[in-house]
Amino acid sequence: LVGLNVSHKELSKWAMRSFADYNAIPMRKRVETPALYTGGELYLDGGSHKLCHLAIAFEGVSSRSPELPTAAVLQSLLGGGQASSNIGSGVTTRLSTALIKQSPFVESCTAFNRSYSDTGLFGIYGSFEATKAGDLSLQICKALLGLPKVSEEELAKAKALLKGKLFRHLDNDAALVQDLGSQLTLSNSYRSPQDLAQAIDAVTAEQVSALAKRFLSGRPTV
Repeated sequence: LVGLNVSHKELSKWAMRSFADYNAIPMRKRVETPALYTGGELYLDGGSHKLCHLAIAFEGVSSRSPELPTAAVLQSLLGGGQASSNIGSGVTTRLSTALIKQSPFVESCTAFNRSYSDTGLFGIYGSFEATKAGDLSLQICKALLGLPKVSEEELAKAKALLKGKLFRHLDNDAALVQDLGSQLTLSNSYRSPQDLAQAIDAVTAEQVSALAKRFLSGRPTV
């Protein structure tokens, strides 16, 4: 149930009328078992497909973790995109400059950071010519292993890119409502774009390096 430009009291009144004939299930304490990350690998034969799709991930942070802004900065640091990416879409990030621009065989390569209520996934997904899968897989591994090393200049650039994406959503009402619902569902709290921007500004190079080392110390998922 979503209401726009309506007071909470008015919305609650109409919600109660809608469920007047509904027999509510009595509330009872439910034991929630946190998800257990195990890592592992899965390989699928692509047959005659010309592209190889590869994802390498490690256990990330949950949506309730105070390290969520740091993980977001790490993702922004790696960046990535498609071979035909335009200016302003992360073309100066690590994956773009060290991998996409250096090889004509890369279709796309981008970092991802997925946070859920109790855990998360952090890693890199790429698609490239199947005949070059071995070499480009090694390049992705090198990009991940280099994460703990970050300069202040590179950190500032990653923060600026991340905040730019964040503030662009302010003009999209649908994205704001979706973000509100996602945050409340996953963490039972809400942080405005302004609050998130402040949290991003507070991230230090030491925090980025420490979190990257922790990610890489876990078992990978391929």
